[in-house]
Amino acid sequence: RFAIGQLANDIRMAGYMGCSNVDRMEVNIIADPPSSYSFSSSTVVTGIDNVGATNSWSAVAGSDVLEIRRGSNTGVKLTGNMSADNANIQITDNSPGFEAGDALFITDCTSADLFRATNVSAGNGQGNGGQVTIAHANNNNTTNRLSKTYGTDAEVMAFESVAYFIRNSGRTTPSGAAIPALFVSSRTAGTSGVTTTYELIEGVENMQLEYGVDTSGDGAADAYRTASNVSDWSRVV
Repeated sequence: RFAIGQLANDIRMAGYMGCSNVDRMEVNIIADPPSSYSFSSSTVVTGIDNVGATNSWSAVAGSDVLEIRRGSNTGVKLTGNMSADNANIQITDNSPGFEAGDALFITDCTSADLFRATNVSAGNGQGNGGQVTIAHANNNNTTNRLSKTYGTDAEVMAFESVAYFIRNSGRTTPSGAAIPALFVSSRTAGTSGVTTTYELIEGVENMQLEYGVDTSGDGAADAYRTASNVSDWSRVV
């Protein structure tokens, strides 16, 4: 019950990017390398059916992997230095814990950019010059220019990627049997772009998923398919 509740919360957030969504607005991705930060209706939810014995997650062979991409549910507003698209941006505070190397969204209701922070100042965000400044130089981005200059109505949030899978915990029962567990591998704010992996709940032996696919274009699931039978991930609802 706990595992399913955790999964449901994350799945509902897939594709979140503030006041718009990936079906209506294309994200301008300058984070380098762009393939690691792909964010579209085809990539915000993806899965792998019955992974092989050798895989990048060290997941239990024959179990499924679920991957989710989204913006964090904690964002901060812009507060200054918004005169040029290649300028450092300033935010009111750093309550989300942004660090250099983190991938960040800057978005309003009409545009969105995804970039990597190359420096985050230690300003306290309490005014009197204490705003937090975030640089997006081209040493970790394909360019230092955003798609436009953003105003005070824009929000900055972390790009998050999460994968769920089954892995052996490294522990054994008294009889020597391996104890499997549900693991999470995530990249969030405050990790400098590095993926961290941790055990969520032990005793989960397998995970098998089906995805609701909208084949008629009405926004509702018409068929449920395993990952290997999903031909267009943008139709997964």
